[in-house]
Amino acid sequence: MIYEKGNPKWAIFLVIIFMILGANYMIYNFSFFQPFDEKIVIASLIDCILVIPILTYFFIIRNKYSFKTIGIPLLAGYAAAYYIIPQEYLQSYNKLTWIIIVMEGLILTFELFLFYKILKYFPKLMKEFKNRSLEGYYFIENMNMALKSIFPNSLFEKIGTTESSIYYYSLFSFRKKINTSVIKEQFSYHKKTSVIALNLMLIHAIVIETIGIHYLLHKINPIISYITLFLNVYTVLLFIAEIQAIRLTPIQIRNEKLVIQIGIMKRINIPLKNISKIEYYNGPEKFSNKELENIFDARVNDFIQEKPKFDIYLKETSTANLLYGFTKKVNRIVLSVDEPERFYQTISQSLQEN
Repeated sequence: MIYEKGNPKWAIFLVIIFMILGANYMIYNFSFFQPFDEKIVIASLIDCILVIPILTYFFIIRNKYSFKTIGIPLLAGYAAAYYIIPQEYLQSYNKLTWIIIVMEGLILTFELFLFYKILKYFPKLMKEFKNRSLEGYYFIENMNMALKSIFPNSLFEKIGTTESSIYYYSLFSFRKKINTSVIKEQFSYHKKTSVIALNLMLIHAIVIETIGIHYLLHKINPIISYITLFLNVYTVLLFIAEIQAIRLTPIQIRNEKLVIQIGIMKRINIPLKNISKIEYYNGPEKFSNKELENIFDARVNDFIQEKPKFDIYLKETSTANLLYGFTKKVNRIVLSVDEPERFYQTISQSLQEN
């Protein structure tokens, strides 16, 4: 069904992964391939530790999740190599274990450094944050402005905005409700999709994987197993934060702007006077790669991605904000909302007034 609906990525990804792992397993366990050149071990390691993580990035992680989650398929590939390649051949490559430990350790050290910086400037940061939160803005906007006031034009400001948003939405937002007293025109965009179920499924899969991978890696190397555990916990927090942010950040019309924040992954603020026109979308199901270069796709991830409801054209190019301070220039926005007719009438009326 997924393939017929034009979303075959998961099926293709799994088929390729099974082919790679299956081929490597047969080389070492089927007599037909014996004897083999011991250099084949290098090829197997490349398959498991390089090819599989790269495929995972392009099929699953890219444009959806934090790049740091690449550590999970990297460690899973290492575990697969450990059980596929006979130990007498793998022992010659013990240095590989320490390379992985160093790579994952650097990610962990960077996370701890960010945490230290936030704690160091916490009183000043909270003061700046509270001054802005009274205006009814979303957490990411408030935190970004607060960090800019303390770390102007800093890499820490860009990365800190994403990191603090992940921890806020995943750990401290469960009692929060959408503020309807300050902003009247708000439009949810997730209730008619399966995005919540999709993220819950991914959380469930990661928890099960964490138990198995932690047990297996603990036998191989306890250091790797605990680093893996940390990264998996971080990824679970990322998905929880995405669920909460989607729930708490409806599309708004605020201060003569169309404010769009889709979870914690992407956001854009468009002055209403910069909107050329809004139309019901009547194009093909999928956009070409060239089109996507200049489109802000404000739809949430779903099991089966439906066509967007609306096409919004801009008079001038605007900047969209992505994870970790990355930006994108766009001149067109496609999106869906749960109340399409009310959204269309509200935007149309606002454009006439402007």
